[in-house]
Amino acid sequence: GNSVAQELLARNEMLLRKRKHDSKSSDDDDDDEGEKETSAKVDLSDSKIPKSNPFDIKSVTFLNGGLFGGKNKPLRIMKIILGPLGGFLCSWLSFRIFNKYISKLYYTANATKSTTKRIQMAVRACYAMVRHKEGHWEFPKILVYLTERLLNYKRWTHILVQTDSPVHFICGVKDPISGQCMADEWQKLLKRKAIELQIGHWPHIEDPDTVVNLLFGIYKNIEAKQSTSIQ
Repeated sequence: GNSVAQELLARNEMLLRKRKHDSKSSDDDDDDEGEKETSAKVDLSDSKIPKSNPFDIKSVTFLNGGLFGGKNKPLRIMKIILGPLGGFLCSWLSFRIFNKYISKLYYTANATKSTTKRIQMAVRACYAMVRHKEGHWEFPKILVYLTERLLNYKRWTHILVQTDSPVHFICGVKDPISGQCMADEWQKLLKRKAIELQIGHWPHIEDPDTVVNLLFGIYKNIEAKQSTSIQ
């Protein structure tokens, strides 16, 4: 989900720059030098530029995920499944094995009984979806996103730094894959702290009330700023 959001941000930024480029070109068709320079920056030949108009992104809030390719810490089993033995290993997938690895991503040290029950239900539901129509055979294809993040590191990282749209990061820092390491990288590159929670990989499952309250707080703050700027 995070990779999709980053790619949408990048494509929308391309559209915005293309619109500015087209507007400048129409105002000054004779300025060949400036036109070439702008075109080079925008890279209008990029096949990823969609054939549509840009849209107004009010804000983007990310939850745990490998926002910065190569900086997260995938489990060893994820790397193995991505390799040539992936299909063979998937054939052995049972709930016991699935639960063993997926439970590592939750942080249950201080979890209440209701939270523990909610996590257990989420794991079982996730396993049911994975096994639906033999979906577990697709794990090697799904985990290709680990490679895609490395290949698109500059594109997806730069857009977070450069976008004019407000971006926020709610991070469960106890996540062993993309927890504290992602929060630290966010602060390093964006020069501001992520919203850190003492939970694991799925904040919206482990502490949904807090996540919802944080989201409403973010949206209200954005609306307040927009109202002030209009006045």
